[in-house]
Order: sequence, then structure tokens, then C-alpha cells
Amino acid sequence: MLFRKDFFLLVINFVILLIPNILYFTQINWLLSEQLELFAISLIVLLVLLSLVKKAWIFLVLTLPFVLIVPLEAFYISNYHSFITPHILGIVFDSNSSEIRDFTQGNELKIFFIYVVLLTSWISGIVSCYKSNLIYNHFSRYLILLIFLPFIIYTASIHEPTFADYYVYGETKFEVQRNQLPDGFYRFEKAFPFGIFVTLYEFYQETQRFYQLLEHTKNFHFNASRQPLFEEKTKGKPEIYVLVIGESSRYDRWQLNGYSKPTTPYLAQRQDIVSYEKFYTVAKSSRESIPIMLTRKKADDKRFGFHEKSIIDAFNILDFKTHWLSTQMTFGEYDTPISIHAKEAQHLKYLNNGNFKTDNVYDEVLIKPFQQIVENIKQPEKHFIIIHTLGSHFNYAHRYPVEFDMFKPSLKNEVFNLHDIALVDKLRNSYDNSILYTDFILNELLNIMSNKKRCHKLVNLLI
Repeated sequence: MLFRKDFFLLVINFVILLIPNILYFTQINWLLSEQLELFAISLIVLLVLLSLVKKAWIFLVLTLPFVLIVPLEAFYISNYHSFITPHILGIVFDSNSSEIRDFTQGNELKIFFIYVVLLTSWISGIVSCYKSNLIYNHFSRYLILLIFLPFIIYTASIHEPTFADYYVYGETKFEVQRNQLPDGFYRFEKAFPFGIFVTLYEFYQETQRFYQLLEHTKNFHFNASRQPLFEEKTKGKPEIYVLVIGESSRYDRWQLNGYSKPTTPYLAQRQDIVSYEKFYTVAKSSRESIPIMLTRKKADDKRFGFHEKSIIDAFNILDFKTHWLSTQMTFGEYDTPISIHAKEAQHLKYLNNGNFKTDNVYDEVLIKPFQQIVENIKQPEKHFIIIHTLGSHFNYAHRYPVEFDMFKPSLKNEVFNLHDIALVDKLRNSYDNSILYTDFILNELLNIMSNKKRCHKLVNLLI
């Protein structure tokens, strides 16, 4: 049986479908139990599908679309330590054809060769299995269906299926419905190939919610104007206003503010910054706090969304060129309320091609595009730039490169259980290292601004 061509091709193609999961298993620093669960779910779902259809050629035909995604998933896992997510789909849909060509430049021949090999293997498998009428009739088929099919059905059905966020437009309250999948489906989200359905559904849901909110603010614009005295003062000069929005940073962990560890050696030496001593966040999550920072929404208003646009619109009205640079996510329950305002910027760029759960990207990727904007500003252009960083978003050890792993012992390159009390010191040191790295990033941004001569400029850091 093992030497039959049809059976051999079936096994080879079956393994191809598992390549993303194998890569995830070998390259991602997760708990072993979670990695095994992910791999087991992928294997079980594929075996159940084969058991249901019985005929090998039908199985190969049904899974052919997923084969076309295997190289993309493998590429992302290898380079960014992440499966394709709704956030990544958002970046793709916001990119133009030129940017996509730049992304694949130099690899066209390699990509073409990979797809030729995959399609040849798959079509050969379909033809061979069809001619031989290879059928899965072994008694194990019934065991798989008896044991795992009920498990899949049960797992995918446990959940209250919908929830709604409430949005206020003027005096009118309405629901922004988000038809969430049953909780069990999210166990399949990273289990290729069927996790792609969950990803596509999440992308669709967040896109719908996103455009619902945009629809209710599209006709709002600030009646913004400038004081004549200030207009005269800045006449003929370039103007640059920069707002840096950080993440999860505590005032008392900054050397600049009296912390005992040297977490901000660069900023502590600067004479051109002011640290606000009585600046408080209005909420514990970015989902709530950032919209309040950027809009006239009241601090005690915890409802989702707001009926006005943000400060970006005011700058747009005043003929500023507005920019949003981010290493955060585009879509998601916690990201969509922020992306609504990011979309108001004339130039929008997300620079995180992975996700926040791995160390695939650091905030330094923001420096070059920021520098390009600043250096290319000509008289009398006016620019407003918002930079949204990952900052100290958990996992802290993922927020900085190894050269900033100063405070030790830390959790850099370690797999750990967050609830292990023995890791408190490592957790604290990792957090302090993330502040140290933020200090470096902010200093680089400030240096770029300092080097821009003969212009009116202001940098505000909401860290």
C-alpha cells in the first residue's frame, strides 16, 4: 500500500497542508501544550474531512484552495511569527498594487516555482486518486468520525452568538452589531487550513463595524480656524506637529520621573522636554482611552464610538497634511475604535506585518518613515503626524530587541506562565527594558525634529 503512487501522493499533499502548523510548532516560542493542541486540531479536522468524503480525489479537490494559501502562511510564519490575521488582511486591502509589487520584488521567480511544484503535486494527486478510485474505508475512519466529529461540533457550538456595542450619535443611541462566531471556532483560528475561514469572517465583521461607524461621522467636520496673530507668526515657515501615542507605560517606571533604575537615560539628559506630573489616563484600555485623547468625547463616556471626528479632521480643515504611522493593529475588538480615527489621516501606514503576540516587529520601524516625512517637508507646508507605538504592550519581552535586554533576569526568549509568582522579578525587568527601548525610540524621533531647521514645530508625547 505504501508504494502505491496514489497513496503516496495523498500522503505528500496531506503533509503539505500541515506545513504552516509544523512551522508554527517549530518557530514560535509558545507553551508546548498550546503548540500540541494547535497541531492536533489541524490534524483532526483534516482527518475528519477525509473520513466524511471517503474518496481521496474529492478530498484533494476540496482542499486545493487552501494549497494556494500554504506559501503565504509559511512565509508569514517564517518571517513574522504569525498566521495571517484580520489585521494583515486589512494592510493588504489598504495597500495599492505598487506596494504589493515592492513587497514581492526579487522573489517573483521563486514564488512562481513554488506554485508550479504545489499545483503539479496536487493535480497529479487528484488524477492518480481518481483513476485508482482510492477510498478511505479502513475501520479507523469510523473511529475518527465517532470520536472527533462530535468533539468538533460541540467545540464549535459553545457560545452566546452575538453581542453589540452601543454608539452615540448626537442624542440617538444605536447598536453596532458584531455577530461573533461561537467561542469554540476561535480554537481553530490558528489551525491551518480551516482557521482561514475564521480569519476571513473576523475581517468581514470588523470591516462592517468599521464602516458603520464611519457612516455616522462622514458628514461631520470641525469649523476650525487659526488666530490671525499665530498665522502671521508662522507665515512662510513649515509647520510640524507630532503626537506620539504610547502603550501601557507607567509614570513611576521612568527614570525621568524619579525611578531608581536608569530606564530613560536619553530623555533624562535632554533639556527640551517637559514631563507632566499630573497626567492621568481615563481608562485602562487603549480602546477607550485613545478615542478620548483624540476627540471631544468626555472622560466619563465609556460607550463605543463618538459622533464627532478627531483632532485630525481639524488639521485637515486647516490644510495640513496629516499622517498616521502605527505598529499597532488595524482591526479587532480593541483596535477598530482607534482605526476609525486613523482613517481620517490623509496618509496612513501600518508597519506591523505580524501581530502583537510575538516579537516580529519593534517600534524602530517607525523611525525611517517619520524621518522621510520630516526631511521632505518644504516651505510653507504644514504637517500633523501621529505615531502610534507598541510601547510596553504585553508581552513586555517582545517589545524590545535583545541589545536592550539590560535589566536581568528577564523573560526575553523564554516561554512562561504569566501566573507563576516566581517570575515577578523577570516580569518587572522585562517591563523596565521595554521602557528603556521606548526612551531610545523617543530620543531618535526628537533628534529628527531637532535637526529640522527654520520651521515651527511641537512634539507631544502621550506615553
